[in-house]
Formats: sequence, C-alpha cells, structure tokens
Amino acid sequence: MLFPSKERLKAELLASSLEFSNRGLRQSSVWCAEQAHAIEAPVDPSALNDFYSDMPPTEVSRYVLAKSVFDLKEYSRAAFFLESCSSPKSDFLRFYAYFLAGENRKLEDMTEPVGPVLFNSDHFDHLRNLQCELKHRATSSGGMDGYLWYLYGVVLKKQSLTSEAKQAFCQSVSANPMLYASWWELTHIIQSKDELEKLPLPSHWMKEVLTLGVYLQCQLNVEAVDAVSAIFNAGLEKSPFFLAQLAKAHHSLRDVDASIECFSEVQKLDPYRLEDLDTYSNDFYVKGMRVELSHLAHQMVEVSKYRHETCCVIGNYYSLRQEHEKAVLYFQRALKLNPNYLSAWTLMGHELLELKNSNGAIHAYRRAIQIDPGDFRAWYGLGQTYEIVKMFHYATYYFSRAHILRPYDSRFLVALGSCYENLDKLHEARKCYWRAHSVGDTEGCALLKLGRLFERMEKEEEAANVYLRYIEDTEVRGCLDSQEQGTVYLFLAKYYLKSRSGSANLEEVYDLALKAAQYRNTKEAGKAILREVVEKRKELSSPMSAVTSDTSLLG
Repeated sequence: MLFPSKERLKAELLASSLEFSNRGLRQSSVWCAEQAHAIEAPVDPSALNDFYSDMPPTEVSRYVLAKSVFDLKEYSRAAFFLESCSSPKSDFLRFYAYFLAGENRKLEDMTEPVGPVLFNSDHFDHLRNLQCELKHRATSSGGMDGYLWYLYGVVLKKQSLTSEAKQAFCQSVSANPMLYASWWELTHIIQSKDELEKLPLPSHWMKEVLTLGVYLQCQLNVEAVDAVSAIFNAGLEKSPFFLAQLAKAHHSLRDVDASIECFSEVQKLDPYRLEDLDTYSNDFYVKGMRVELSHLAHQMVEVSKYRHETCCVIGNYYSLRQEHEKAVLYFQRALKLNPNYLSAWTLMGHELLELKNSNGAIHAYRRAIQIDPGDFRAWYGLGQTYEIVKMFHYATYYFSRAHILRPYDSRFLVALGSCYENLDKLHEARKCYWRAHSVGDTEGCALLKLGRLFERMEKEEEAANVYLRYIEDTEVRGCLDSQEQGTVYLFLAKYYLKSRSGSANLEEVYDLALKAAQYRNTKEAGKAILREVVEKRKELSSPMSAVTSDTSLLG
C-alpha cells in the first residue's frame, strides 16, 4: 500500500488544499479539504507552509489583487494584472486566467445565434496560442512546474491531442503528486487497465485514487469495489467522495440496493453535497421509488435550485411519472447550466426516444459520446434509436461499441442478436444469444430468442433443447406468469407429439399441453392438443382391449 500514516496523510491534504485554493484550482482544493476532514487524526498547524514565502515582495500585492478578481470570474482582468510578474505561481495564474477567459467566450458563443457579426473565430485561437507558449516554456532551460504541465495537458486535451495530453498530465503528477486535477484528467483519458500500468506514474498514494477512477471508467466494477476497500482501510472510510464512488460501482453492477445504502450514508455525512446524486436518483428510478425520488428532488431544490445536478434529478422524477415533455425541459435546463453534463445528454436522449423524436435523440446521444466516448449508455441509446427506424446496419455498430465497453452485459448481446436476425445473419445472431445466456442473462430472454431463431432455421430439435433449458431457468427464477412461456409449452407439446410415440411420451405431452392451456394466448391451442392426446390414448388402449377379450374366449 502507498498510503502514509493518517496524521501525515491529513497534513498533506490540508497543505495541498491551501495551495490549490491560492492558485485558483477550486475543485482540487475542495477535494483535498473534503478528504482531510474525513480523516480522524490530529494535525500540526506548523506543517502548513506559507504560500507567499517564495514569491518576490514586489509581486505579492499584484498576485493578491489578481487572485481576488479571479475569484470574481474576471479572468481577463486577472491575467492583465499578472503580465509583469515572473514567479511560477504568478505564471500559472496568468496562463490559467487566460485559458478560462477563452473558454468563457466559447460558452457565450454557444448560447448566441451564430452569424457573421456574432461569431468570432478568434475566440478559439486562445488554445493554440497557449499551446505554443507553454510548449516553448517546457523546452526552455527553466522548464515548467506541475501546475503548468497540468494546464498544458488541459489545452492539448481540448484540441483532441490525447496522447500528448496524457504525457503532460504524467509530467504534472510526477512534479506534484498531490495535484488532484491532473489525476482526474488522467482518469478520463486512460482507456484500459493495461494502459494505466504502462504509464510512468509516481509511486504515491494518489495513484490508488487514479486506479479506482480508471476501474470505474472501464466498467471493472468488482475491481473498483476492492480498490475502495483498500482506500477505506487507509482511514478514508468516512469520505463522502469515496463512498459515492463505491455507490457508483454498485450501481454499475446493478446492485441497486447496495448503491442506495451507500448514497444514504453519503447524505448523512454531508447532506448538502449534490455531486453524484444524479446516480442516486437513477437508483430510485430503477426501483420505481417515486416518493423517495420526489423527496430527493425537493431536498436538492432547497440546497441549490439552479445546480445542474438538481435539474437532472427533477427531470428523472418527471420521467418516472411519464411526463416526458417536462423531463426534457429540465434536462435542457441542466445543459444550459453545464453544456458538458454527460448524464443530462444521455437521459435527454432517452426521453426524446420516448417522445418518438429520433433525430433529437440521436443528437443528444452523439453529444454524450463526444463528451465521454466511454459512456456505454449513449452507445446503446444510439443503437436502440437506429433499430427503431429500421437502420439495422447502423444499430449493430452502436450496439457493438456498447458491448465492447461492457462485455458481460447481456442486454447488449441480445440487442445485437436481434439486429443480426433482422439482417438475416442468423449464425451471428445465434452466437450473440448464446453468449448473452452464458454471461448471465439479466432479462431472461436470450434463450427464448435463441429458441425462436432455431424455429426460424427449422432446427426443431435444437429449439426444443433450448426451450427446455429456458423453462428450467424460469422455474428457478419463479417467473411463471409470462405469456411467452405459453408459446414455449405449446411448441414442446407439438414437438414431442410429432417426434415420439408411446404412452409415457403422451403423458409428457399432456402435461405440457395442460400448462400451455393456462395462458391466454395459447389456451385454445393447448386444449386442442389435450383432445388429440386423449384420442391417441384411446387408440393405444383399443388393441390391448381386443387382445384381452380374445384370450378370455380361449379360456
């Protein structure tokens, strides 16, 4: 384990929180402070370093002024005050303010109608300008500290230069292992566990946080649960952040009850924390817990009405009530507050699909994929949309992408098999349905679809064997009220009536037909087979009666 003692861990987190706050990295500052608060251990105040001790005296007042206007989100003004400063801390805040000013202009352009007067392509030059200046700084004799490497990585990532961005973030955490922002960025660009292991990362306890994040991103949820357990053992068992990560792992494992329990603990520890509560609302949605979802939505409105998470949870509530237009409205509000809010784009796609607005759903899902190509829900949603509009070639591609991200999710395999059937690729469909059953058919329909496929291929013996296994599985699960089971019993009764002979077989056919007659859709056909079985019994018993009477005459 890479974790130090609880006392040293807490001191390191507090010092980093102060450092990040003074540099304008608010999310990293809050994250470190949150984890420090969760650790029950004393801390020595003298261990916290003086932030301004290494800054030239002539720069201190300029830095304080620039940081003050930076906190007011006047980024261009903050950059202006720092133009004549040369210390590393002033350099970072100046570059960072320049970057945020450019990003704000981009957001403003997105909310305005695009035209020859309002659209200004110069707004997008700030990334290229920053890249050139930071690249020059990286190759100069002075080099860059961990903060500038972080900013360089963000600029590269914004321009889709993922490989170069990854290298920059690795340089950042090597220079400053406590810089949470760089670890967070790495979490979202590392595509696999193997890729994580090959990166040149420092041997620091923050690497455990990155490992957890990558496991969650790559849907390695069992490994994620184990990673959280190791972090809890280091003294962070009361951290709302890590409890929320555990809840998300359980959610992805479809263990909704465990996820709800974790989120409930998070709310006890920090009732005003809104991060990740969209996943909490998804748990209530899946369980159909309308009252609890309504209570959560009201609670979040009381805390912050105009947070994007709040709007998303309200949208989920209206979706559960089948008020899809209102749900779309609140998801749109969430996206106005945060245009890169992944959950809102995906959920809005679901709602637009319910409203039969396939073009709108496709746009929403595509935006979600642009934000996070690892979002399997968006890939699956695109597959469903194209399947509905009968574009099965497109649907197979998107279902395949979802399956790659979650190879053990039977839903994607069943969807793929259905599309292959529609494309008359029956061999591929057969493999998909069997694979879906092998990985654990969560919806219990893979064997049913496989049996129907064999019927279509006129392979009655294989169909009968599959249907028998389907019946065994449904009886184990206790799912005996599906109308689909009536058709299965009917097929088996017809198959055995036709393929076998003898009184013992007639008893089996009779039992199957009797079960088929209990379902509304197969009631009459089942009764017809019962009558046929009775007639065959009479035929089998009649010769035996004749023999008996002849022998009695001989006696």
